[in-house]
Formats: sequence, structure tokens, C-alpha cells
Amino acid sequence: MKRLLQIVLLLAAALAGYFLWIWAHPTPEEAIRKQMEKLSETLVAKPGEGNFARVAGINKTLSFFTPNIYINGEGIPQVNESIQGQTELQQALFAARSRLDGAITFHEIHVQVGQEKTNARVNFHAVARLSGQNEPYSQDLKAEFANVDGKWLISRVDPIGVEIRQLPGN
Repeated sequence: MKRLLQIVLLLAAALAGYFLWIWAHPTPEEAIRKQMEKLSETLVAKPGEGNFARVAGINKTLSFFTPNIYINGEGIPQVNESIQGQTELQQALFAARSRLDGAITFHEIHVQVGQEKTNARVNFHAVARLSGQNEPYSQDLKAEFANVDGKWLISRVDPIGVEIRQLPGN
């Protein structure tokens, strides 16, 4: 009986170790989906938000992007300007955050990880509520992710259906 209890405890410990390993080392697809969820949580405009909270929220949002982020604004209504680099993104986030009425949410997230598992392409549907508008704003987007020091960061965003052109200087 004592031997059976030891075997059961050993199996339980092994099973717990396995699930702990899986939790600590998600697949790239799971890690990217988790990043998208966390990003969505940072893109929430709170009524009466003070300047310090706004700056902290924007800085947290910036941590999801590579320093050389490129966002193609061509073909996106109400944007139409491209953003290159975190400084421009920070300025755009300040302007956009004042127009948000709630959160930006991501739906229909489809992740394709590259063979070497260092990059990925994600197609998704973004939905936002803007101040003064009855209907939510929505856009189909594709994002390129890069695995930087074990963290999946967004390096480029394009609207789906818009031809991708080379970055300036490439």
C-alpha cells in the first residue's frame, strides 16, 4: 500500500511538472495570442484619466512594438498617415487615446509562425469605439511579429487589402 501511494505521488508530481512546463513555455502561437490580449488591455481609454496614467498606459503599449515599428496608415479611414518608429507611434497613441471611447479589441486572430520560429504573421480584426460615433470602427489588419529576446513584438502593421510597399531606405 505504501509503495502504491509513492507511485501515485510520483505520477502526480510528474504531471504537475509537465503542466508547469507547458504553462511556462507556450507555443509561439499561444504566446502571440497572449501578447495580443495584453496589448488590447493597454489600449483602453478611461474616462477622466490623468496625464500620469495616460503616459504610463502609452509606455506600456509601446513595449509591445519593436523600436523600428512601421504602421502603414494608407487605406485606413481617419488615419491615412504611416507611422515609423516608436517616437511617432507614441505621438499617435496620445492623439488616438483621446478619441477612444473604451477599448480596442482584436477578433479572428490567425497566427502563422515562420519555419525558424523567429517571426510570424498575424491576421486579425480590430474593433474600436470612438468618441462621438454610434457605430464601432473596425478594420482588418495584418501584423508582422519578431521574436526579440524571447518576447514576441510587433514590427509592422498593414491593413489587409492594401499592397505592401518597401519601407523608405530598404
